[in-house]
Amino acid sequence: MRSAASGGAAPTEKGVRMRRIGFSLVAACFLMLGCGDSDEAADEAREMPPAGAMSLLEIAQMLDSAGYGPILEIEFDDGVWEMEGYMDGEYVEIELDPMSGETR
Repeated sequence: MRSAASGGAAPTEKGVRMRRIGFSLVAACFLMLGCGDSDEAADEAREMPPAGAMSLLEIAQMLDSAGYGPILEIEFDDGVWEMEGYMDGEYVEIELDPMSGETR
């Protein structure tokens, strides 16, 4: 902080309060972001395929041998394997049963 003796204006009480509010808002944002990360981790844990489900590798190999490609993305979401990619040059999105690999 500058003092009046060094040629700078002394901070006003209002300026100090505004800085404190600003710092408080920044701290609150960091806390909220930190909580969001743990929620995302919990969501990821819930999105695991069930025991005995086909693996990502098995799903990818099955799709490749069925003629899909290029495959852009495969993820497990909402209880199914989801694939985004191409089949015969057309963009497709399909859902696959996690246990059998059959299209839903």
